[in-house]
Amino acid sequence: MLRIYFIFALLIIAHSNIYSEEIYSLKENYEVRESIEGTDQISLQKGMKRALSKLAINLSGDSNITDSNKIRSLLSSPERYVNQYKLINDEDEGLQAEFTFDGNLLRTYLSESEIPIWLSDKPLILAYIPCIEKKSITNELEFLDTC
Repeated sequence: MLRIYFIFALLIIAHSNIYSEEIYSLKENYEVRESIEGTDQISLQKGMKRALSKLAINLSGDSNITDSNKIRSLLSSPERYVNQYKLINDEDEGLQAEFTFDGNLLRTYLSESEIPIWLSDKPLILAYIPCIEKKSITNELEFLDTC
């Protein structure tokens, strides 16, 4: 039975390694799409801040990271981290901007600010293997012998 669990675990690990993608937090560029109100500079600035805020949450894995002073200083000048952006006029979702952030600059800032980086976008596999203590098996066998 233990062999079956072991083989199953190896198959899961091999499958995840073969079909795995680039680690999210180590990408060269991050593309984030955000709805904006208009094409003026103020609307773009607000959209950049919201997009960078979402990206900081995804990179750190902490939904409360935007409350920290270190991230507030990052959000004060989001244009420093944007390589490019493009405007998209979608009929369903309205006017949107897709911002491309420089991954190297962001990781440098986060590491200098001592903010931990989450190494995956989302957990891919959650494995649960039930375990029984040897002691409890012995007790059950002793109980069965007395019956």
